[in-house]
Amino acid sequence: MDILRLKLAGHAFNEAGQTARIVVNHRPPRSVLLWSQLMGEYFAGTRYAQYFVSHDAAEALYQATKQR
Repeated sequence: MDILRLKLAGHAFNEAGQTARIVVNHRPPRSVLLWSQLMGEYFAGTRYAQYFVSHDAAEALYQATKQR
């Protein structure tokens, strides 16, 4: 995915050498919502899509955190 490049804080590989887990440190918080939304779009229709937020959910979370 060339849309977004991230510096990963940590990652783990499985026995096959595939990425099994990633850790993303982010500032500002809006960036993780964008990242999750883009990943959700990329993985739409796959079993991985459930782990990411939709555009509407990202926007609702952003509005909720913005009001604090």
